[in-house]
Amino acid sequence: MPKSESDLVGKFMRLLGLVVVVFMVASLFIGGAQPGAGSLFHPPWDKLVHAGYFFVLTLLLYRFVGLPVVLVVAVSLALGMADEIHQTYLPGRTADWDDFLADSIGVALALAFAGLIFKRK
Repeated sequence: MPKSESDLVGKFMRLLGLVVVVFMVASLFIGGAQPGAGSLFHPPWDKLVHAGYFFVLTLLLYRFVGLPVVLVVAVSLALGMADEIHQTYLPGRTADWDDFLADSIGVALALAFAGLIFKRK
């Protein structure tokens, strides 16, 4: 593939990754504010969902959006903390340090996975 085509594919993948990240963040805050959202997953499965969500989000930020690792960690953890703070303002929801810990584990696992699988230039 000529260089210009590979550049175009790379730009498209970055844009697609960014669109998916925006959709995920919107779904986290808008979907999480819906009645009954806090009871979709029962313990201990809710922690697995938190970790899985932040695993995917972190991989997207790292691989497709192309943020530096420090920003990937900062953005991912800031979103996890913002989600917990947001829940304090929602009826029937509470902030939970265990949820933030599960988010953090998802971030760490994603970075470890990315380090093994993806090579950065």
